[in-house]
Amino acid sequence: MTEVVRRALRRFRRQHDVPGVVVCTFTAAGPDVAVADGVTSVETQHAMTPETVFRIYSITKFVTATMIVSLAADGVLDLDAPVDGYLGGLRRRTGTGSDGTTLRHLLSHRAGLLPDAVLHDGLSRDPGGLAVAVRHDYARTPVLARAGEFYGFSNLGVSLAGLVAQEVTGLPFADVVRQRVFEPLGMGHSTHDPAVAMTYPLAQHHLPGETGLRVDHGAKAGAKHEPSSLCYSTALDLARLGAHHLRARTELGQMHLPHADPRLDVDLRYGLGCTLSPAVQGIRQIGHEGSSGGMWAKLVIDPAAGRGVVWLDNRGEELREQRYRTIRELFDGLGRTDAAGGVSGFGLGLAVEPEAVHGEYVRTGAPPLTVAGRAELELTADRDRAVLIPHQRAVWRSADRHGPGAPPWGPHAGTDRIVLGATAWRDGSVPVVHLNGLPYVRQEWRKRLRSRTTGAG
Repeated sequence: MTEVVRRALRRFRRQHDVPGVVVCTFTAAGPDVAVADGVTSVETQHAMTPETVFRIYSITKFVTATMIVSLAADGVLDLDAPVDGYLGGLRRRTGTGSDGTTLRHLLSHRAGLLPDAVLHDGLSRDPGGLAVAVRHDYARTPVLARAGEFYGFSNLGVSLAGLVAQEVTGLPFADVVRQRVFEPLGMGHSTHDPAVAMTYPLAQHHLPGETGLRVDHGAKAGAKHEPSSLCYSTALDLARLGAHHLRARTELGQMHLPHADPRLDVDLRYGLGCTLSPAVQGIRQIGHEGSSGGMWAKLVIDPAAGRGVVWLDNRGEELREQRYRTIRELFDGLGRTDAAGGVSGFGLGLAVEPEAVHGEYVRTGAPPLTVAGRAELELTADRDRAVLIPHQRAVWRSADRHGPGAPPWGPHAGTDRIVLGATAWRDGSVPVVHLNGLPYVRQEWRKRLRSRTTGAG
C-alpha cells in the first residue's frame, strides 16, 4: 500500500506542479500508512516527511471544537448557555449583548455574524490579544441575523468560542488546547505558536509566479486567529486527532451531528467545528479542510468504516478537485462529496417559486447580488453574470462544472457548481439566499432586521 500511495502522490505532484505532499491514513488505533513526497520549499529543497509541520487553517476549528466539547462533557461549560454569562460586558454592533448566542451557535456558524476573512490586522501575539481583538471585532461586525436563524461561516464566531474557553478555565487559549488535546493525544508537533512551529521542519506556502512557483513569506499570525485558523500540525498528529474521534464518539458525538445547512446542491451539513459529507445510505463522513494562498489541508473521518485520512500539501485550493479525485481513488471513497441531495433537513427547504427569489441581496464586503429570471435564474454581481438552472426545491445551480474562483463565483468546497439556495419563511417570502454557501440578505429585509435587533420600531 505504501508504494501505491507514493506513486500516486508523485504523479499528482508532477501533473499539477506541487512542491510536496504528505498523506497519512489512520484507524481508531492511531496512524497507519504515512507517506511523504517532494519538498517543503522550492527555495530550500528540504525533503517533505510525515513530521513536516503545516499551518492547517480551518482544521483549527475542528481542534477548537474538540477542546470545547470535551470541556462540556466534563461539565466545565454548557454548550447551550448564552455566552454573555461567561464574558461580562460583551456587546454586538447593535449595542446589545449576544442576544442569546451560545457556544453551539458559534461552533456551527449560526451566530448571525457576517462571514469574515483571515486578515493581517490585529496580529498581537500577546496571550491577552485574543480577548482584546475578539471583543473589538464583535462590537463592530455587522449583524446578519439573530442567533440560530441562518448559517454564515464565521472565523470571529469560533474565536469568540475560544475566548469563552479561555475565560472559563483561566488559562491562555493555546494552553487549554495543549492540555486538553495535544498532550493527551501525543500531538507533540502541534502548536498555535508560529515561533514554536519554526523550530520544526516547516512547509512553506507556494503561489504561481511569472517564472514558476514562488514562496509566500507573508504570515497572518495574530492571537485573534488562534481558535479559528492559526494552528500548526503534522499529518501524523492530525491522524492521532482523527483516531481519537473514532474512539471517543460518546464524548464527542455532538460534534458529528448536523447543525447547519449551507444550502448547496449536495447534502453537505455542518456540525460543531466540522463538515459532514453528503449522506450515503444514511452514513456521513466527518472532518474539515483548511486552506489559504499556497497551502491546503484536509482531514476525513469515516466512523462507519472505522478509518480516515489526512492530506497536506503546499499549493492552494485551485487544485481542490484534483486532490479529491486522488483521495477517493486511493482510499475507496474517503472524502466523497458527490452524493445527491440539497434538500434541507432544518425546516428551511420549502418549495420556492423563482419570482419569490427576485430582488437585490447584500452582504457587507461584497458587491450586491441581483437575482432575476424565470425558468433559469440570472445572477449579477459587480457586472459579472451567471445563469443557474433548477436543481431541487429552492436550489439552483450552474449547468456546467465550475473551477475555483474568487467569491462570489468560486464554488463551495463541497461542490463543483455555482449554487444558489433560497431560504423561505412559511409565508413564502425569501429573506436570505446562500450563494456558494455565503449568505446574502434581501435588501429591504435587512432594514427590518436592523430594527428588530436594536429594539427599534
